[in-house]
Amino acid sequence: QSQWPGAWHHERMGQTQIQSCIPRASADTMVIVCGPQSMMQDVCGKKIYGKGRPKQGKVTGILETLGYDENNVFKL
Repeated sequence: QSQWPGAWHHERMGQTQIQSCIPRASADTMVIVCGPQSMMQDVCGKKIYGKGRPKQGKVTGILETLGYDENNVFKL
């Protein structure tokens, strides 16, 4: 049984669930985030697509609220 009710029904994890399964933000922490663009926007902010290679962009959303920034989040 899932620790998060509804997790197996493709429901998004909220801040509480994310906070419970990742380490605290620090210089030694790197979080890699992958998913649909709408989820990425909610969790960490969008990647910036344009000419050339995509750019990571500013960390926003849930991870910003938890203290993460561009130094410890990588958006796939």
